[in-house]
Amino acid sequence: MRRSRPHRTRWKTLAGFLAAAVSCGAVGGCATVYVRGLVWSGGVPVRNAVVRVLSAETGQPIAAGETDANGCFHVSRLAPAGRPRFTLEVWAPGQKTAAFRFSLHAPVLLATLADASADVPSEIRPMTPEERSRSWEPLCAPPIPREASGLSPD
Repeated sequence: MRRSRPHRTRWKTLAGFLAAAVSCGAVGGCATVYVRGLVWSGGVPVRNAVVRVLSAETGQPIAAGETDANGCFHVSRLAPAGRPRFTLEVWAPGQKTAAFRFSLHAPVLLATLADASADVPSEIRPMTPEERSRSWEPLCAPPIPREASGLSPD
């Protein structure tokens, strides 16, 4: 007796899921490194600051970008297999480099860069809820379509 088409379709679907699972495992488990935030210096946004995500274990670059005119950055990339920890580095000309360690997804971050000649270090830290709503959301958060207004941006 010949099997029906729905049965074949189910096997094709299952084969597709298995192929996706195998390929995801081969390229890093399908996890994404994602980090976002705002870069300031002297109380003003830093435009064109270099933002790099490095493997915390090897120091190898994973992803890179620059801040926009508002000092905002969003960096994401497929995570390398077996590398669950990362370092975010932020640098701009005339400023000290700042670094922050995180795992896959970091909270919204605030990088405060110190002048190269300053006695204080640059720093990166998670934003407080107040900083996020006052500084990051108006300048950096992508607009939410009206039809998605009931959904959380996180």
